[in-house]
Amino acid sequence: NRKLKLIGNDSVLEIKRYYLWNGKEYLIATMWFSEEDFGDFLMIREHTSGEINNNPSDPENEIIPYSEVTGNSKPINDTPCEGVTVSAEANAFYKDTEVRFTPVDDSMENFLTFEDNLFEQGYMTIGAWEVDAGLKDDETIPGQFDVTIDLATMDIDPSMYDCVRVLRVNDEGEYYVYSSSLDGSKLCFSSNQNSTLVAVICLAVVGGLIVGAGIEYGVSNKYYIWDRQFDPLKLGVETLHGKTEYGSYCIEWIMNDVDPDMAEKTARMAEIEQKHKEEAEEYRKVLNVFERLRSNYHVAEYYRQSLQGDQEYQNLGRQLKLPETVQYTAKCIETAFEYLGGRQRLFMPRSEIPFKIVYDGEGALGEAMNRFYSSAYVKVRPGNMKPGDQTDRDNYLLTITHELLHVCQNRYRVQIDSLTNSTRFDEMVAVYMEREALAYYQYNGIITTEPTLTDSNYWGALRIPIQTEPAGIKGQELNDLMIHEGYNLGRLAM
Repeated sequence: NRKLKLIGNDSVLEIKRYYLWNGKEYLIATMWFSEEDFGDFLMIREHTSGEINNNPSDPENEIIPYSEVTGNSKPINDTPCEGVTVSAEANAFYKDTEVRFTPVDDSMENFLTFEDNLFEQGYMTIGAWEVDAGLKDDETIPGQFDVTIDLATMDIDPSMYDCVRVLRVNDEGEYYVYSSSLDGSKLCFSSNQNSTLVAVICLAVVGGLIVGAGIEYGVSNKYYIWDRQFDPLKLGVETLHGKTEYGSYCIEWIMNDVDPDMAEKTARMAEIEQKHKEEAEEYRKVLNVFERLRSNYHVAEYYRQSLQGDQEYQNLGRQLKLPETVQYTAKCIETAFEYLGGRQRLFMPRSEIPFKIVYDGEGALGEAMNRFYSSAYVKVRPGNMKPGDQTDRDNYLLTITHELLHVCQNRYRVQIDSLTNSTRFDEMVAVYMEREALAYYQYNGIITTEPTLTDSNYWGALRIPIQTEPAGIKGQELNDLMIHEGYNLGRLAM
C-alpha cells in the first residue's frame, strides 16, 4: 500500500513517501537530503538509475494534490474577540476555515465546577474561550494556528503576567498546558485542535517566582521556575519549568528520591504554601458575589502577598539548591530540543512536555509514554547512571533525544492516523536518528565518549513478516515485537 519515489539532481536528493488508500495515491511526506547530510547520495542514484524517471514534466512524477493531509486553505489573520488574535499560514487547514473564539460565560454551572477543580490543583481561572476550528474533538490539522492573548485586556497587574498559563481542555475535562511565550503583555502559543482554552494564573508559579528560584545553567542560560504541585495526586512533587526556542518542558521529581537532605525544606515550604492557599480560598468565597473570572486575579494577588509576607517561607526559599541530577536532566532536554528542532527542523509539540524522574527499578534510562499527542510524557531514570561515569551521562543524553523524538512523531499525526501510526516506522526512525545525533554531538564536542546505542540485533524477529501484524500475538508481546523489528530496520537503513 505504499511506494517510494526518488527524484535527484546535482545537489539534492528528494524522497517522497506515498500511500495508496481506497484506490487513490496520497503524498504523505517529502524529505530533502544534501550530499553533506546523505553521504551515499551518488551511490543511490547509480544503483536506482534504471528504476527512476527524473523528468519533472513526466505525469508519473506529478505531485498529487492531497488537501486531506497537506492542507488547502487561505492564510488567516483575524481578531475573533476582544484581546485575542489568530493567524495561520496558507494550507494550515484542510479547507478554508474561520477559527471562532467564544468567551465562556462563568455563570455556566458545569464551567464553575471545572473551575473549582482547577483551583484545587493550583490554577486561578482568569479567562476562558470555546475554540471552534471546524474539527472534531480529537482531530488535528496539517499545520497550526497561532494565538495571541493580550493580557492587558484582562485587568491583571503586569507583575503577574509571568504566572499566566494557557490550558487546553477536551470534551472529557482532561487538560494540559500549552507551550507559550510572553512578549510584553501578549501571551503567544500555537494549537492544531478544537478545545476549550483556559487562561489561568498558576499559584505554584507564583510561589516559584517569589522565592527567586530562577536558575541559570545549561545551553540556553535562561530563567527557570521551580515550584511544587498542588494537585492532590502529585503532593510532594517538585517541578522545574523551562523554555527553549523550540518548545517548553517541565521536569517532575520527588525531592526525597533525588536529594533527601533538601527534602525536609521543600516539604515545609509545601505546608506553608498549602496554608496560604486555604486562606486564599476563604477570601475567594467572599469575592464570589462578584464576577468569578475577574475576582480570581484578586485572589491570586492575595496569595502572592501572603507568601511575600511569610518570613519563614522566604528564609527557606533562600536555602534551596536545585539538585545536580535535575540540572543535568534539563541540560540534556534542552540539547535534544536544539538538535531536533534546530538541526533536524522537526515540528515540535505545542504543549509543555513533562519529563518525570523515576526510581522504579526498570533498566532503561528513559522511555516515552502514551504516544498520543495530547498526553505524551517521558520517564527518565538518572539513578541508573553510575556516579561519575561520563559514558553513562552521554548515553542519558542520547536516550532523552531518542525519546523526545517519539513525542515529536506524534506532532505529525493527522486525520488518517491509522495509516501514519506505525510502531515499526517510529522505532526505525528513532534508531536511525540516534546514530545521526551521536555523530553530531561528538563532532560538536557535546559527547566525548562512545556510548552504547540502542541494541538493533533482534534478528530472530525477522521470522515474522514485517508488513503485517502476526496472528496469535497480542498486547505487550506484539508491541515488543514491532519495536524490535523497528530496531532492526533502523540498523538496515544505516
